[in-house]
Amino acid sequence: MIGQNLRIVSVLQIMFEQLRGVLNKEVCVMSRLREEIIVAVKKLWR
Repeated sequence: MIGQNLRIVSVLQIMFEQLRGVLNKEVCVMSRLREEIIVAVKKLWR
């Protein structure tokens, strides 16, 4: 029983790490997109 719980916990930790990696990538992409949009808008306003 204890071994099964440990296995479930380790699987959850792996899934959490993968999810966090995906979220970090999404945040990086979003911030880069935002910077590009800001630059484009500034060029339009000139």
